[in-house]
Amino acid sequence: MVNFITQDVGWKYDGRYNALSYKMNRLWHENDDARLGSVKQLREAMANDPGLRVLIGHGWDDLSCPFMASVLIVDQMPAMGDPTRVQVKEYPGGHMFYARPSSQASLVRDVKALDGVK
Repeated sequence: MVNFITQDVGWKYDGRYNALSYKMNRLWHENDDARLGSVKQLREAMANDPGLRVLIGHGWDDLSCPFMASVLIVDQMPAMGDPTRVQVKEYPGGHMFYARPSSQASLVRDVKALDGVK
């Protein structure tokens, strides 16, 4: 990103750029909800609504939200009827994988398939 901004776009900035700042990262995780994630809420929602279907989408190259964490979490959820109610799908691309037309089309197809829409 730094190369793109400075070389291609031509913006110049004399300040320091940190690709990963642990200080800033800690500010995103100040409370238990952010630190623990939404696993508890997902389990409660699935238990309370038998018709709820969930699709968790990830880009293969997403360093912020690695898809294997979602796969492990979903695999550890208790069985609640149809095992396809909660699905994890991976698509070519990074954090914003849906910016790729082919990944966006796949995501739309998979979301429609949740309800049987063609």
